[in-house]
Amino acid sequence: MNFQGWDFRSIYEQPPPDLMEAEAFFAAFAKFHDIDGTSIECIFTRAKRQPVAIIPGANGENIDGITSFTSVLIVKDEDISGAEQGGSLRIDGVHCRIMTVSHPIMGITRMELEGYAG
Repeated sequence: MNFQGWDFRSIYEQPPPDLMEAEAFFAAFAKFHDIDGTSIECIFTRAKRQPVAIIPGANGENIDGITSFTSVLIVKDEDISGAEQGGSLRIDGVHCRIMTVSHPIMGITRMELEGYAG
């Protein structure tokens, strides 16, 4: 048997604890959502909707019935790239603006999103 090129060390190494924690988290809570046209396993939570605030002196457009919402998207780094604050995503057909991007544990991206519906 030829063992050349084998990485024997990997047989005995454990995955980093953060990675094991992330896998358990996704196994328990993740569902598939359409993100920019691709079905991705992620955790997507939406806070309750709030009416859009009317700013005095605005151009007078009628925004009654329009609501804003904030959401949190948690996704594996390998499934999303280039996400940055101020960018946008389309999740399940809804356009959202990326408000914050963080990496709470290894291999995971957490984004706070803002969207509008009406």
